[in-house]
Amino acid sequence: MRYPRDRPVNIVDEYTREALATRAAHSFTADAAIAVLDEVSARRVGDRSTSGWTTAPT
Repeated sequence: MRYPRDRPVNIVDEYTREALATRAAHSFTADAAIAVLDEVSARRVGDRSTSGWTTAPT
């Protein structure tokens, strides 16, 4: 009998090779993957504002 395995999703910054997110689940829908990307994006925007980066005016 084969047991289902969790599938990992890793988000890596290719320039710095920093691991931005790692999630594991039995399966990932497009909505779940987008949710992880949204989380990373929100966290990165917060990091830039605290480290001296400026954001474009809206």
